[in-house]
Amino acid sequence: RATEHNRRVRETQSGDDLLEERTTDLDEDLCRKRYRIFKKHRDTLLQLKNRFPFTVIDAEMPLNDVQAAILEQFKYQSAQELRPETYDAISKVPLADQIRANARPELVERLDGYERTRPDLFRQA
Repeated sequence: RATEHNRRVRETQSGDDLLEERTTDLDEDLCRKRYRIFKKHRDTLLQLKNRFPFTVIDAEMPLNDVQAAILEQFKYQSAQELRPETYDAISKVPLADQIRANARPELVERLDGYERTRPDLFRQA
């Protein structure tokens, strides 16, 4: 796949990123060995799935997509580990990136509200 993608990128000069061409992609014996190792470990991992929930992430996607998939799994890992009641209670707490994104507008709104409703106290503060 990577070789074909890279050939297209070079021919069309599309500006897409070149993909890593691994020797195990080009050598049939190495490719078979890699697949045997993958299959052996995949079966073991799938057996563990009954005790330890996880998601298999396709690592052949572009690096940014793989990283995003991993981060997405980390976000939802708590849902799998906590009791449903506990997760429901904390799931309403905004994530740090949501807090950062909304912090300034919320601060401005609160300050305006304090100035409107309690101008004397607001000026003392």
